[in-house]
Amino acid sequence: MRELADSIVYAQDKEIAEMRYLLADIAAHGEAQPGPAAPAPELEDAAKALLTEVVATIDPEFLTEDDIAKVFPDGVACRFTYTKTSPPVLVTGNDGALIRISGDLVQLEADAEGFAADTLTARINQTDDAELQDLIVTAGSEYTSGFRGQFTCTN
Repeated sequence: MRELADSIVYAQDKEIAEMRYLLADIAAHGEAQPGPAAPAPELEDAAKALLTEVVATIDPEFLTEDDIAKVFPDGVACRFTYTKTSPPVLVTGNDGALIRISGDLVQLEADAEGFAADTLTARINQTDDAELQDLIVTAGSEYTSGFRGQFTCTN
């Protein structure tokens, strides 16, 4: 039962952060214009249809203190949280960052725009609200998502 409650809390915190980001984006840039129409679907048999690749979403997941200690045993400098009370989903320190994607811990290296490892990137953007920042996560050209939350540093 505790795992179910934790899953619900995670989902709610993530949705709050993502909705704050999307609402701010709409306010700043207006509503998105429709893209080009998708090609008409073809009739396929069930087996072939089930083989069709679907790009999965890659949302940052909560990090535990044990997760963080694996990469940053001496502690971290900064933490990004979806809400003030949620666990971190990105931590930074020692010229790098840690994020959990699809149940896996991924260490990111600092670069000029934020943090990266292969095609996975994470960057923190300041917003007009001094208490909220945006975490933008990309995975190649197929996936970009933003979350508005708190990026707090110990210094």
